[in-house]
Amino acid sequence: MTQRSRAENAPNNEPIVVKDFFIKNGEVRSLLATQEGTLISGGQNQLKAWDSHQRFQQLAAVDFTEGDIRALQFHQEGGASLYVGTNNAILEGTMQSSFKILVQGIDTIICDLAIDFQGQSFVTVDKGGNICRWDIRYLMWKTKPQVDTICVGFHPEGRAITAGGTNGKLLVLHSDGGLVVATIFVADAALKALAYNTDGSVLAVGCEDGNVYICGSKNRGYLYKIHAVLKNEWPILQIDWSDDGEYLQSCYRKEDFCEVALWKVAESKRITSALSQNRNWPQHTCTLSHNILGIWKRIEGVFYLSCHRNGSKLATGAKDGFIRIYPYPYPEADQVRIFYYTRRVQ
Repeated sequence: MTQRSRAENAPNNEPIVVKDFFIKNGEVRSLLATQEGTLISGGQNQLKAWDSHQRFQQLAAVDFTEGDIRALQFHQEGGASLYVGTNNAILEGTMQSSFKILVQGIDTIICDLAIDFQGQSFVTVDKGGNICRWDIRYLMWKTKPQVDTICVGFHPEGRAITAGGTNGKLLVLHSDGGLVVATIFVADAALKALAYNTDGSVLAVGCEDGNVYICGSKNRGYLYKIHAVLKNEWPILQIDWSDDGEYLQSCYRKEDFCEVALWKVAESKRITSALSQNRNWPQHTCTLSHNILGIWKRIEGVFYLSCHRNGSKLATGAKDGFIRIYPYPYPEADQVRIFYYTRRVQ
């Protein structure tokens, strides 16, 4: 930092600069002065405090990984706690301790989302490789592993979170803070979908190579071992378990089309997909299935990218930007008249 003082006669009572100082590490986008004479400046990924009574000597500095600092505001007048606004987050804290994220913005594509079995929180992974756990209102934690991940799963007991990597490795994270506690090699291709059976004893991993890897799960979701491989040729998109854990359906991309496969897991045997109508699928994330054929026939030209069942309702997300709610099951469009939809999601 360099600084200089000037005392000049200002004609016509115009304001003059009596002191200025230069911060070498980039732009100064926001300033905040305390009643005690401390000046707080925010700029490129850094917050600094200066003592105005000691020729603006630097008192402290805090680095931010949430982006450039855009705005500063005291939590209450005369207090030490600050609100800090960055490119994509609002944080609260003090220069003497630390800052926690109150509001986390999302500035990139969400690749996958998984809900805990108690329904009190969920975890997301975005295109930038960030894994975040959220409760109903706030971000609980955020981490960015060294491995790029594109899909996530939540173990039914709520202790462990799994994430599928683009390098074919499965990451196991502690659900309380996002610490990576194990890395398991699964395949030589990207892992695209994760699904636990009802009791969490088995994890199905859908892969870019077309295979579904059946992994036994122990130690509350922290230990995994591959038991079987359901072999296919086309990249897996979504996976669902039947409620009894005996059957698995997978949706996969074949050239420009989507198709569905039904498997009897114990025999690693593919069977006719029409039999899926006789099974109960608690989650039902596969966008193509005999139980939901009606959603494709209801509106012409709509392409569905995602869906999720909750009891007697099925929420669907489509390429046209709409979220539509259908009754479940919905095998044929002309069997029921109920049809709900939201406004376009921008």
